[in-house]
Amino acid sequence: MALTFFWRCEGTTLDGTDDYTLGDSTAGLINSGAIEAAAARVGTNGLTAPASAAGGGVFNLADNGIFPGTLASPSDLVCSFAFSMKWDTAVASASGTSAGFKFQGTAANDYIQVLSTNPGSNLTLGLRNATNGLLSLTTAGGAITADNWFGVVCRLNFATDDRKIEIYDASGTLVDSAEDTSTDLASYVPADIKTTAGMILGQHSGTHAQATYFDNFIISDAYDAPLQNNLTITSATEYSEEISALTNQQPQFYRRPNTLLRM
Repeated sequence: MALTFFWRCEGTTLDGTDDYTLGDSTAGLINSGAIEAAAARVGTNGLTAPASAAGGGVFNLADNGIFPGTLASPSDLVCSFAFSMKWDTAVASASGTSAGFKFQGTAANDYIQVLSTNPGSNLTLGLRNATNGLLSLTTAGGAITADNWFGVVCRLNFATDDRKIEIYDASGTLVDSAEDTSTDLASYVPADIKTTAGMILGQHSGTHAQATYFDNFIISDAYDAPLQNNLTITSATEYSEEISALTNQQPQFYRRPNTLLRM
């Protein structure tokens, strides 16, 4: 298990110590996305998708880098990804729009992303193939409320047909989840994930009349990485994925001989 990406949203340039990336280290802000103090869950800043604008930050991808799968044919993807989010004033007013994390294919209808619902008290993990359509996995508990921070964790393994979305409250308690291990995912694998601007973080519907705040975006190449335990860390050096009792339960970063990978 290993970290492939961690962005604190303190600035558009990942600093190489407290942030972490196996690829692109610069976020390109789009659609009026902004780094600002109002959006911080931890640290000084976070990422804002402002009222009535989609917002977001984009990163370029490369095989064997940030994206833990093959870009040209991501059927080998095994990963988990997570972020913190807060709807300001009111939850999402539109369904089916990006809400935090998106891996985009060359075609607009090829993607892996978190989607809003209407109202946005639930979230969807969406897999879409331009030919075969959208496969959704949606929470049903209505746990998300306005003006509160929540952590969102998604898990995918195309080879074993596993997918899951989890929602954690500000105290780190699991308050909602949805899981499917029986649907054949082969038809819903995106045709590709594009290299340029293939990862889009921190968006919401451009019609949403309130801001949405995001912080701490994380990707691991393990399905079961405990990303929920890392949503409020302030440095990649604090990141850990517990391993088995055979290795005395030491966090992963203590056991890596390469100090550049001790996270």
